[in-house]
Amino acid sequence: METYKLLNIEVFKWEEYDLLEAGMMQFYNPIFLLPELKQYDSCDVISVTENGDIAVYNGDDVTAEFNLGEIKSFVEALSNRFDSKEGN
Repeated sequence: METYKLLNIEVFKWEEYDLLEAGMMQFYNPIFLLPELKQYDSCDVISVTENGDIAVYNGDDVTAEFNLGEIKSFVEALSNRFDSKEGN
């Protein structure tokens, strides 16, 4: 499995993907690594934009839409990464 990262933060693992349009990819049967998103591990497909917008699908139905900037553990990991760089 490959790991999708945004700003070097691990978000989910995936095996297959399609490029939908410029800046958007679709991943199949993802396994999320952020605790708040584990509830979506059973989803069929997610679409992800280069700015962190994610739509979760089960079949043709969108079950959730969010931006990674709204996910507490992602924001904390990003903050910790920048805090540790400032301390150097």
